[in-house]
Amino acid sequence: MSGVEIALAAGEILAVGYAISQARSGQQAAPITGMRLQTSAYGLPVPIIYGRTRVYGNCIWYGDFYHVNAPNSSSGGKGGGGKGGGAGYNYYASFMFGIGEGPITNFNGAWIDPDPTSGVLSTDPLAFLGMTDGQSYQITETRTIPANSPNQVWVSQYLSVQSIQSVVDTLSGNPVGYSMVAGGVLQFSPNDVGRTIAITYTFVAQIGTQVVSTPYTKGGKTYYNRTTIHLTRPARFSGFDGTYPQSPWSYLNTNHPEASYGYPGVAYVGAANFLLGTNNTALPNISYDVTGLMPYNNGAGIFDASPKDIVTDFLTNSHYGCGFPAAHIGDLTQFGNYCVANGLLFSPAYTQPKAAHELLSSLIALANCGSFYSEGLLKVVPFSDTVATGNGVTYTPNATPIYALNDTNFIVSGSDDPVKVTRKAVQDAYNHVQVQFLDRANQYNQTTFDIKDQASIEALGDRVAPLITAHEIANPAVARIVGQLALQRMSLIRNQYEFTLPMNYCLLEPGDYVTLTDANLGLSSYPVRLLSIEEDAECNLKVTAEDALPGVSHSTAYITPWSYASMTNLNGHPGNVNTPAIFEPPAELLTNQLEVWIAASGASPMWGGCAVWISYDNATYELLGNVPSIARQGVLTAALPASGDPDTVDTLAVDLSESNATLQGSTQADADAYLTLAWIDQELIAYGGAALVSGNAYNLTYIRRGIYGTPIQSHNAGATFTRLDTSSMLRLAFSADKIGKTLYAKFLSYNSVGASAQQLSDVRAYQYAINGSALNTPLNNVQNLVVAYQSGIAMLTWNAVSNPFGLATQYEIRFGPTFGSSSVIATTGHLLYPASQGDGTYWVRAVVNLAYSQTPTSVAVSGALSTVNPITFDEVATGWSGNLSSGAVLSGGILELNSAGNILGVANVLTMGDVLWYGGVQSSGEYDFPAAHSVNIGRVAACNVFLNTTYGAESIYDNVLTAANILADGDVLQSFLGSKVSVTPQIAIAPASGVYGAWQNFTPGAYSGQYFKARLLLASTDASVTVEVLSCKFTVDVPNMTLSGQSVAIAAAGTSIAYASPYNGGPNGAALPSLQATIANAQQGDTLVISSQTLNGFTAQVLNGGVGVARNINWQAQGY
Repeated sequence: MSGVEIALAAGEILAVGYAISQARSGQQAAPITGMRLQTSAYGLPVPIIYGRTRVYGNCIWYGDFYHVNAPNSSSGGKGGGGKGGGAGYNYYASFMFGIGEGPITNFNGAWIDPDPTSGVLSTDPLAFLGMTDGQSYQITETRTIPANSPNQVWVSQYLSVQSIQSVVDTLSGNPVGYSMVAGGVLQFSPNDVGRTIAITYTFVAQIGTQVVSTPYTKGGKTYYNRTTIHLTRPARFSGFDGTYPQSPWSYLNTNHPEASYGYPGVAYVGAANFLLGTNNTALPNISYDVTGLMPYNNGAGIFDASPKDIVTDFLTNSHYGCGFPAAHIGDLTQFGNYCVANGLLFSPAYTQPKAAHELLSSLIALANCGSFYSEGLLKVVPFSDTVATGNGVTYTPNATPIYALNDTNFIVSGSDDPVKVTRKAVQDAYNHVQVQFLDRANQYNQTTFDIKDQASIEALGDRVAPLITAHEIANPAVARIVGQLALQRMSLIRNQYEFTLPMNYCLLEPGDYVTLTDANLGLSSYPVRLLSIEEDAECNLKVTAEDALPGVSHSTAYITPWSYASMTNLNGHPGNVNTPAIFEPPAELLTNQLEVWIAASGASPMWGGCAVWISYDNATYELLGNVPSIARQGVLTAALPASGDPDTVDTLAVDLSESNATLQGSTQADADAYLTLAWIDQELIAYGGAALVSGNAYNLTYIRRGIYGTPIQSHNAGATFTRLDTSSMLRLAFSADKIGKTLYAKFLSYNSVGASAQQLSDVRAYQYAINGSALNTPLNNVQNLVVAYQSGIAMLTWNAVSNPFGLATQYEIRFGPTFGSSSVIATTGHLLYPASQGDGTYWVRAVVNLAYSQTPTSVAVSGALSTVNPITFDEVATGWSGNLSSGAVLSGGILELNSAGNILGVANVLTMGDVLWYGGVQSSGEYDFPAAHSVNIGRVAACNVFLNTTYGAESIYDNVLTAANILADGDVLQSFLGSKVSVTPQIAIAPASGVYGAWQNFTPGAYSGQYFKARLLLASTDASVTVEVLSCKFTVDVPNMTLSGQSVAIAAAGTSIAYASPYNGGPNGAALPSLQATIANAQQGDTLVISSQTLNGFTAQVLNGGVGVARNINWQAQGY
């Protein structure tokens, strides 16, 4: 079907007419030289369209933008005389819009944004072009001179050149030389390649073909051009279905061979010389009715696709699939038969980037099925237990229980119940379901189908489930089935069962049926369906199952009554969003990550949602996503004073008219369970009663205040009210480094059918300062802080503290008699740290950014250090004599970070508010211990190493006025600023060669080597906070060493003996090792004399009667 012309959809064909306004007043303005596009963006995914639905394209090429004087807007009638007004210009362009992956099945039609002034489409091509027969017109067309020889350009395919008025460079306005080689073909010099030119010429409009003479003057003489004019109706859209291969569009072949590509595998449409309108340079919103991939039976009018075919193609297609091996897909026959027999066919258009598993999980869930991976295969199981026949297919389920399980089969731990039952709360047993779908019979307008359990509503009240957004559905009958099945499952399947089985039941899979017998629960051969099976650490099977009530997962097929409202303007403007709610929820609502929550709604009845784009510099924006559903937003119509919790006195009066939202009935229990959460200013509330006053106005009573620690405050009339429906929240996860930054958000609205989307330039940016408020939530206290000895070192150990932020928990360790007077000695992510400061009290608290344990945990240590032969260097005592670099500086005997600015570049320092810290604090610095403080123990040995450091943080402004209660903290600076700084001790070790290895972060313990050296890395994440290192000691504890010699020959003159490894000292602090020596072959009168004893060896001589004699000795030296 490549090249097939697309007919316009019935009822919208008049939109192409674009009747021209006949205004005559005023001077004619200069023509516009550029056009505005509907959508043209790099990086958008190529949509995958299954079944039949309505889609919007992305412009992949446009060109040949030109204008024609609107009727009576040029000077001259027939022959060029006469006078005219200034009606303006008709603008034209050619373009291509990419539609989706191919090969698609068919282009069925197109909708074009109608012009409110348009009339019935005329069959007169001149009227269509806004021209009058015989009228003289002037056209200006813009072209770029191509690089391909012979450097020729063509003017419009509608007209051959009759009289060239000018050819100028669009940038400079200077004339560009050319030669006319044929009618409408201009040739340029190779030197002009790449220049953009404007070609202006005149013609006389006449239907058909005509040869006309046009006078022009050259060299003072008059000449005549005889040129043929060809005037026809503009072509309609040409559709290309995306075959492999695919021929290029003939229009590009002819007019723009340099841009002529076939785009194999991409379905697209092209339109040549498309009339944009009078004084209009923007493409209208154009959408297309497309039958895409895999309609179930297109010839029989079954346009939607089987979910089985969608899943298989989406995973395995060699061109656009996920690369999932076909061999790893199980037998999906039952899945396909169930969907086809029950009419569960869909038409999804996957147009936005999203995880594949989310798209397929949503589709499979709509089909009332479940998916799982087992035996190396992806399997899909229908939930239905009822035989069904339809569309020539019969589905026969296998609902026979595989096992009859009882207490003899279950594995039970201690006194636990063999089967645990969880029952869904009554408020979660919804009795009213709404399915939003795109109705094909109503031009794919967004439509909502309501399914209710009226008996349950009358008994329990109307409990509306979160909206099921199912734009995969285009058939109301399918929407009804999906909604009915969802309603039955939500309201009737309320129990889940958990039990454990031995490994010999390993052939069970999700979707299988078993029966349960448990006397305690009153179950006797009760049928359940397995939902999940997991293997635990003991190789047992943990099973989760649900009720398998007969017929609940089947919906009877019946004719769906349906009526349609009047025709909707498919391209109606959605309007801007109401003031959106942008806030950070408290930690209790987070799960392993920090988040900003965003909710939005629109005031226009055409508002269908919005895409949210975010930026941190208000210049470069990226798409965050679409708001999942319209938020229930409004304003307070009366002030709400601050009050206690619960507030049983005041009434919260709200009006939700701006979002056209409603509130359902609720109870005090709902409020106490926080099921009716709402956000007002910075306070989280819940309400127990919602009484309708009028329209969308409600009085809310029994108000829970200050939920999850949010501040209770008074709220003025007009304050924004946002109901926190999980389904309407768009969540932005952010990392801790974003705290303090400003978030800019733009909300690009689209209408109820997803059309007429706003552009970034159309809307304002809403600002929000990220403050990490959730991090102010206190962490749990450290538990089980104890002391354990490892290799003679007292080690602090404690239990891990979890947090809801998705960040690694750090542990701040302090040393001192009280927490307020203690100093920070380390911040670590480990659960083990040495008592490196010796005997005394140690304090540990959990830290995540600005969140701390509310109460630090302490432990008293005695006998902390059991060193043998310590070699210690105290940096404070020696005046920090090492090397300072990269921002580290010594100030008043304290090691800290220097200022970042260069004060020498300031013209007048007297005007500066802060001279010492000009430019703020540098972000990092380094202190290297002096070479004299490196340790050489003389041999390779395993040594316990200690690098004890205490440090704190100081604001360069010393401003603690922002603290809520400084009296409650003994160390204000460290409490508020300690998370901003860090000191990382590092050591490097060398073997006997003396060649050091890489620096490594120091962790107390034993290190093997001969040479040891140390350094400190200082860091600050806040330019207003510096780190202060208060003390630092470097200790290498050298193990004892015993050396000896047996029957060593001693010359009569004496012999010098060198130790195999030099000593560092002797026992108990002695300067030299302890030495013992005896004569092995002594004779009467022999005396052993030891002399010249050093750390490296000694001299021995044997005297007899004062004369040296040769003997042998045994010796042993002890030291370290």
